Amino acid sequence: MEGENAPFRQRMIELDVLRGFAVTSARRERT
Repeated sequence: MEGENAPFRQRMIELDVLRGFAVTSARRERT
């Protein structure tokens, strides 16, 4: 079961990282 869920979990983590990166870059542009 975990083997099947691994790719989905990895994608969610990647999306979270990308979102955090976009937020930090946007904050940097605002100041």
